[in-house]
Amino acid sequence: MEADWAVAIGPDLPRIEVPWSGNETWSSNETRSSDETWSADETGSGDGTDFAISHEGDREGVAAGARESDGSDVQSVDVPGILRFVDLRADPASIDQIEEARRHPGLKRALLALNSQDSPVFTSKCDVIQITKEEIDPLEYDADGETRCGLAYYIDLVVRKSTIFCSFSAHEMWLREVVKQLRESAQVRSARVDFVLRAATVFDCDGFAATCYIAACGDDFASAQRAWEPALDAVLRSLASVSSAAPPFPDASL
Repeated sequence: MEADWAVAIGPDLPRIEVPWSGNETWSSNETRSSDETWSADETGSGDGTDFAISHEGDREGVAAGARESDGSDVQSVDVPGILRFVDLRADPASIDQIEEARRHPGLKRALLALNSQDSPVFTSKCDVIQITKEEIDPLEYDADGETRCGLAYYIDLVVRKSTIFCSFSAHEMWLREVVKQLRESAQVRSARVDFVLRAATVFDCDGFAATCYIAACGDDFASAQRAWEPALDAVLRSLASVSSAAPPFPDASL
C-alpha cells in the first residue's frame, strides 16, 4: 500500500479548528463534518495532560462530495441542516446521529476506534468523497486490473496530549513513523494513505493536527469499499503501535 505525508501550513491554507458549528459553506479543501470537540479546561497547560472533552451537544446534516485540490477547481458546497458535534467519548452510541457514519459502516468503525477511551487522539471532522476514474493513477494506488472509480474518507486527528499538540517536531516524528510502518507492513492493494500536517486552533490554543486520507479504488464502488477496509485496519494498527511506543517521542521534541 502506498503511504505518504506532507505539510500544509501557511496563512492562506486551511486550519483545523475546534470547536466549530452552524450552517456553513466550505470550499473543496475545507469540506469536513464534525463529530467531537474539546473544552478549554486544560488547553495549553503544557504538562502533557489530556485536553478535556466538552459536552455541548451533537451535529447532524453534513455535505459530502467536495475534494481537495490545488485551488484551480475549487467548488463550494452548501451544507444543509444544523451542524452540531457529537461527543463520542462521552456517548459512543450517539455516533448514529452522524450521517456519514450511518451511511458508511467502515467510517463508523473508524470513528469509534479513534475516539475510544484508550485512543491517543480524537477526531474533529470527517467526510466521504467519491473519486472519478480520471482522478486515479493506478500506480499511486498499487492497483491491479481496471480501475473505474474510488472512495476516499478523511478524518481530522487531534492528539490528546497538550504537549504534543503544541509541537511541530513531535507531529513530524509521529507521522514519519506511522507512514514508515504502513509502507513496510501493510500488504494492501488498490489503496493509499496520506497524512497532511496542518496548523490547528483548539479553544484559542495554537498547535498542530493532521488530516488522514484513506482512499481506495476498484472497478466499482463496492470493490473500492472492499479495498478500503483493510487499508483502514492498517492505519488503526499503525496509529496504535506508534502511539504506544515507549517513549513515543523524545523529550526534546515536546
